Amino acid sequence: MLTGTGMVVRPDVNALYYKRYPKTHPFCTLGNSLYQGECVPIPTGLRMVFGFNMLTMTAGGGYYNCVGPTATQAHYPASQNGLRTAAAVCGPGNQLGMIISAPDCWDGKNLDSADHRAHMSNMKRDPNTGQMKCPATHPKVIPQLTLGVWYSVGPEGANTWELSSDTMADGSKMVAGSTFHADYFEGWDERVKLMWEDNCINLRLNCSGGDLGNGKQLKMFSGFSIKANPRLVPVPVRP
Repeated sequence: MLTGTGMVVRPDVNALYYKRYPKTHPFCTLGNSLYQGECVPIPTGLRMVFGFNMLTMTAGGGYYNCVGPTATQAHYPASQNGLRTAAAVCGPGNQLGMIISAPDCWDGKNLDSADHRAHMSNMKRDPNTGQMKCPATHPKVIPQLTLGVWYSVGPEGANTWELSSDTMADGSKMVAGSTFHADYFEGWDERVKLMWEDNCINLRLNCSGGDLGNGKQLKMFSGFSIKANPRLVPVPVRP
C-alpha cells in the first residue's frame, strides 16, 4: 500500500483464516444431496494467484472495509472503486482493511498452472439443485484461505492511497486499489498442518490466535506489535 506521496504504508496485522467443513459433513459425503466435493487437506507445495488478473486485466473478488471508533463498516468491492470509497469513511484513528478469499476447489492433480489460476476454481451453483459445489474439473475441496490486511489511518488520511500494482509497466495507472490480488505459496510444516486440519477443521474446534486445538499453539515472533512502527517508510529507490 502506498500513500500516493512517496511513502509505503506498513500493515498493522495480517489476519489469515483457513475454513472448510469437516470431512464427515454432508457437504463432503459422496452420495449426499448436499455434496460439494471431496474434502481434502491443502496439498503440499500448492501455488496460486487470486484476485485481479494481470493477464486479462479483469477484477477479482477482493474488497475493502474500515473498522474503528468513527468507521463505517461495509463491503467496498475492489472492482467498484472500493479503496476510495472505504477511504472516504475511514478517517484518522481507524483501520482500513483489505480482505480477499482464495478459490476453494482444486483439480486434484496440479500444484500450479501456467497462469497460476487454471488448476483452481471457486464453487459454482448447480442449476438443477441450487447447491454450491465444486465443478467436475476441480472436484477437491480444500480449506479456503481468507486473508485480511489492516492498516492504521494516520492524520493525513487515506484518500490518496493506492496499491503498487496499480501502476502498469508502461507507467499508466489503474483505478486506485482495483488491482487487489494475492499470491499463495503453500509452505506449512507438515506436522503443524496436520494438527490444525485434524482439530481446527475436522473437529470444528475454536483455533483463534494460533491455537492448534491440541494444547499447542503457534509461537509469536519476538518483537511483534499490534500496530506498525514505523507506520510509514519511504518507497525504496533502485540505484
